[in-house]
Amino acid sequence: MQRFAGRILTTNAPVGRVRSPTNLADPAVYRVNEEEVERSGTRILRAVRRTCWTDGSTHLWVSRRRWVGSGEAASGLRFDLAERTGAEA
Repeated sequence: MQRFAGRILTTNAPVGRVRSPTNLADPAVYRVNEEEVERSGTRILRAVRRTCWTDGSTHLWVSRRRWVGSGEAASGLRFDLAERTGAEA
């Protein structure tokens, strides 16, 4: 994320995470079991919510939503395809 601090554009790292590291020895490793994700994929949205209550108090929380992805994508790759060349004809 980027923001202006005065007149200088600074970059901030995200504070929260959607998942926790699965390997405590290497916190950069995130693993998801194959059976947890559907063939069509999974999308996760993390959002900060804020609202005002009837007494004027402000409430702030972080929400997460999960829904089915957009499906499998075709890459257009073709394997094991035999085609005739001009020399064989």
